[in-house]
Amino acid sequence: MRSVLIFSLAMLGLTQNALAADPAEDDTPFLRGSEVYEPPAPKLYTRWSGFYAGAFGEYGSGNLDFSKATQSLAAYGLRGLALETEQNVSNFEILDKKHTGSAGFGGFAGYNWQWEDVIIGLELSYSQNSFSAVATSFPIARALSAGGNGYNIAVDGSGSMNIDEYAELRGRVGYAWGNVLPYLTVGLAVGHGDFTRSWTITGTENPGTSNAVPFTFTNSEAKSNVFMFGWSLGAGVDVALTRNIFVRGEVDYIQFAPISGIEASIVTGRVGAGVKF
Repeated sequence: MRSVLIFSLAMLGLTQNALAADPAEDDTPFLRGSEVYEPPAPKLYTRWSGFYAGAFGEYGSGNLDFSKATQSLAAYGLRGLALETEQNVSNFEILDKKHTGSAGFGGFAGYNWQWEDVIIGLELSYSQNSFSAVATSFPIARALSAGGNGYNIAVDGSGSMNIDEYAELRGRVGYAWGNVLPYLTVGLAVGHGDFTRSWTITGTENPGTSNAVPFTFTNSEAKSNVFMFGWSLGAGVDVALTRNIFVRGEVDYIQFAPISGIEASIVTGRVGAGVKF
């Protein structure tokens, strides 16, 4: 009996030692209820939402195409005549294209809507500049036959245009990357300026014969305070310097619809600064 009791006490001691050793398997003390769950910190974004306004300086290139500026003048001056119906004299391109550079300044104001790092905005910009050019004329002289008669003709013309200001209403979409906001724009544009154009044809019907008849037709147009309409595309980047101050750099392209046959487009580079409200 005594040996049985000794054996039982020995077994109990071994069991207690085993139980006492279990928590030591991970070498860290464990107290139930002592763990606290900490959720990950929310991602922070620079605030771009709300109203903003600013100013910029710009330098741009104006591309003025006068090659079709005389077509409607010629077609009207020769309407109903064989020279036009058979020889399409109005399609003679006698004026060239011009490229002109100019520096200017302007301002912008808009509103941004922000969804975390995605920015969508609407912006109005205004620029005062001066893109002005005078076309070079390349007269064309031809010997033609039309309506059963022979003709010696010479066609000449002139053209000029000046764009002194323009405005854009643009939609913007951008991606906030730290304090940097790269963006793209697309919008509508309106320009203001003036233009002139003229066309002249001189010649002789049935030259070298007793029925020779000299003739001259001319037509011209000049308009001031003209409004031109078109569309624009752009790309740029805003950089936040403080909570409310940012700087900007962008490239902008405007294509105006032809006016009296003159096509105009403007490409500008801009650098500016603005305030977020």
